[in-house]
Parts: sequence; structure tokens; C-alpha cells
Amino acid sequence: MDVVSIAVAGGIGIVGTLLGTSVNYFMSALRERKRDRFRTALVLANTERVIWRAGDYGAYAELRAQIDELDFRLSECGVDEALRKAFATITRACWRDGRVSQERDLENFGIENTLLDAREAVHRALRADLSRFGTKSERQHLESSAIEMVQSASKDLTITT
Repeated sequence: MDVVSIAVAGGIGIVGTLLGTSVNYFMSALRERKRDRFRTALVLANTERVIWRAGDYGAYAELRAQIDELDFRLSECGVDEALRKAFATITRACWRDGRVSQERDLENFGIENTLLDAREAVHRALRADLSRFGTKSERQHLESSAIEMVQSASKDLTITT
């Protein structure tokens, strides 16, 4: 073997090592982002319990903390700001409606169906975005439909963010 052959073989080995390391890093980053989206979806599911605890005065503080945490997580996962804002708006509206309903009737309190339907539409859009379910245009359609439902359901409400 001459020097050129050794140099070429060594160069190919170095390039192969660098390429392999880069691909490994890229795949590792993709797995971590997928794991973050999955964890965010789990935290999203936990907000359901809090909106039904309207009688617990500490529940609103917990709800606000969960909304803030989710807003950050959703932002890191690349979820559009309009959908994140719709989530915060409808979650607060559901909690408030449950609270007002409970003050009126302790035994038969509930949340308006239009608010719950809008909340479910937002959750569906968020889960689709986090799981990368369907095509991008399908996810955008879910998002725009959910935002419209939130705007329609909460048009008469004054919600502070």
C-alpha cells in the first residue's frame, strides 16, 4: 500500500465516523423531541381534573400554574400561539363556568356543553399537533376549527389571561 491509499482510507474512515456521529445526534434529538411532545400530552390530560374542582379555592391557582406550564411546553413543541391562547381561554372559561354553576346549585353543577365541546376540539387539535397525527393541512384544519369554536363559545365571556 502506498501513502495515498492509506491517506484516502484514513480520510474515508474519519468522514464515516463524523457522518455516523451526526446521524446519531440527529436521531437522538428527534427521539427527545418526540418524548417531550408525549410528556406534554400527558400534562395536557391532567387539566381535565382541575376544571371540575371549582369548589376548591386552591384549584384556580393550580389551574393557572398548569396553563402556564403547558403554554411553555406547547411553545417548545412548536404549537402555534393562537392554539395555545385558545387552550388557555377555553380552560379558564370552563373553570369559571363550573364555579358559577356550583355557586348556584351545589348538587347539580356543571359546565355548559358549548364550552366543553370547544375544549374538546382544542384538545383534539393539540393532541393531533403533538402526535403529528394526519397531514399538516388536516392538523391546521383541526386548529382553525377549534379556534373558531372557542371564539364562538366564549364570545359573551370576559376572560382575563
